[in-house]
Amino acid sequence: VMNKIYQAIWSQKGRFAPAGKRTDRAARTGAVLCAAAGVAIGVPGVSYAAEVAGTTDTTISEDKSDTIYSLNGSNITFTVAEGGKIAGTTGANESGITGNKVIIKGTVKGADDDDESLYAAYGKGAATNNSITIAPGATVDFYESYYGDIAAGYSTGSAATGNTVTINGDISTYYGAYGSSYSMYGGYAYSGDASKNVLAIGSGTVTVGDMHAGFAENGSASANTLTISGGTIKADNIFAGKSIYGGDASGNQLTIS
Repeated sequence: VMNKIYQAIWSQKGRFAPAGKRTDRAARTGAVLCAAAGVAIGVPGVSYAAEVAGTTDTTISEDKSDTIYSLNGSNITFTVAEGGKIAGTTGANESGITGNKVIIKGTVKGADDDDESLYAAYGKGAATNNSITIAPGATVDFYESYYGDIAAGYSTGSAATGNTVTINGDISTYYGAYGSSYSMYGGYAYSGDASKNVLAIGSGTVTVGDMHAGFAENGSASANTLTISGGTIKADNIFAGKSIYGGDASGNQLTIS
């Protein structure tokens, strides 16, 4: 059951590699497997960002565009200040994630032909009350990256509740014949409900695939809110709430003013 609120460009039936982009995921996977076995191997033309894990408040004020930061805990405030630059954020949480804040005032620049994302909370546990704020003048640039997501709360094994993405800066992804391989979520739940999540766009230029306030893969999507009060948006589809398998989509609201 799907609450399809508004179609912006066209209805995307699945996720595809953007036309004209590299499709060497198999080669990258082979490189990871060989590295795990102690065999050094490189994939020509593909760059990788290093991952750094943290559990405390962090501010990035310099160029760290070769680094992905993993927020492994709750109540972490992670800030990219003006002049700061990172490749993305992720997480590796087995339990619930609550109260993380990612604030972008500088730049997020994904590595070329790699998979990069921007998460405030990511893991198996419930994602609750996490947020991403993209400030005026800030840039999230995944144009040369292959695939990923932008999500305040992303749970692979539970619910996503009360997560918020607020955008007043620019987001760039490659948009080809099949649209964009990047999706945006206030809250994403794979095996639980997505409720009371928010996606708000006030200004800036945003180019992504599908946009969701709340998305439930195997649960219900309810009381999610998507608000557009300004900016320029190019997207495949825009959903306040979306449920795929076995759940309802109800009480979701889209406001364009």
